[in-house]
Amino acid sequence: MTSKLGHETFTIWMKSLLFHTYGCTVFNSKGEIVYRVDNYGTKCSREVHLMDLRGRVLFTICRKKLQVFGGWNGYRWSSSSAINKEQKPWFQVKKYCRLMQLMAGDVACRITAGYDKYMIVRLAAGKSAFRIVGVDGEVVAEAKPKHSCCGVELGEDVLTLEVMSPRLDHSLIMALVIVYGIIQRRLYVVAFANLLNAMRTTLNVLMAKVYPQEQPSSSSDPAYMTSKRETFTLWMKSLVYQTNGCTVYNTTGDIVYRVDNYEKKGSSEVHLMDLRGKVLFTIRRKKLLAFGGWEGYRCRIHGSCVNEEKPWFRVKKCYKSVLFMGDLACQVTVGYDKYWIVKLAGKAAFRIVNTDGDIVAEAKPKRSSSGLLLGDDVLTLVVAPQMDHSLIMALVIVYGLIRRRV
Repeated sequence: MTSKLGHETFTIWMKSLLFHTYGCTVFNSKGEIVYRVDNYGTKCSREVHLMDLRGRVLFTICRKKLQVFGGWNGYRWSSSSAINKEQKPWFQVKKYCRLMQLMAGDVACRITAGYDKYMIVRLAAGKSAFRIVGVDGEVVAEAKPKHSCCGVELGEDVLTLEVMSPRLDHSLIMALVIVYGIIQRRLYVVAFANLLNAMRTTLNVLMAKVYPQEQPSSSSDPAYMTSKRETFTLWMKSLVYQTNGCTVYNTTGDIVYRVDNYEKKGSSEVHLMDLRGKVLFTIRRKKLLAFGGWEGYRCRIHGSCVNEEKPWFRVKKCYKSVLFMGDLACQVTVGYDKYWIVKLAGKAAFRIVNTDGDIVAEAKPKRSSSGLLLGDDVLTLVVAPQMDHSLIMALVIVYGLIRRRV
């Protein structure tokens, strides 16, 4: 992960670009999104993930359950491995209680990042204004309400953040801003009533088309595996504005998996996440494989990840020149198990079969109750009993990458 240093000015919108979600979106001076938080739980969630534009997790921020006055740990992700919460956190933030605030003045939090100490200090410019200072009083970053060119304040949820320290990583500063936002309970959902109602109307219309008179089924267990056959609806698009991706709904219409791939279709790395943004699989394209291959690395529920030297699964593309393969599109290896992705009639239909020929999952274009085809980008996915749903979703994403549909 490349760290960016030096003086920089950002615009922080304390809201997420996703429908009905809490979060934060950070723009650089060119108006480009550079950091984001899509926190699907609550305003003051116990765990949030700071990501870059492409959805790569930079920091996982966890609230310390046993901290009396409120404390947060920040775990940094690297390009080679995910976090392990049993390791020492990259930074720690401790909130000052009211008594301590009376003694410390406007100091809101104390920060420890390695051997360095910082403080978050409230400013008198308004509820949103604050600065991050070193123990010697040096201002390393300062946030104030943003004003238009004619001096009009754009609202308490739009801030200008100026990073002044030439040696502090911008992503670390953003992670500290997120912690302060959690403390202030400012990871807002969209507040404008007319915009929110318009979003709800749009989403309800879409869901009415995607889920015509469907009956709910039993819920999935925490291990993403059930003893019954499960049916999902795949929408091969992201809910984020103007982005590539995939959104997966269960039979009750709830979002259960998603991919928000901000870069381009056929990206070399994507992340399969659950509703709350927890990364379940990181999927990477193997650059040196002649016929095209992908590897999937599984992130466990408690935050640690398997050894990246040994992927959880591998997918190898089968080319048309291999005539005896017939309709086989991919070969899948999951440990000692082998599967095949087989193309079916139609551009979007396919199934996943094991070496015995048993169908473990099948995807076909979804139709309404009257038989109307809902489009090539809306699929019905049926998963066999005792199959890990998250693994199947990861394989579906790989097939989407092969066909440049994600």
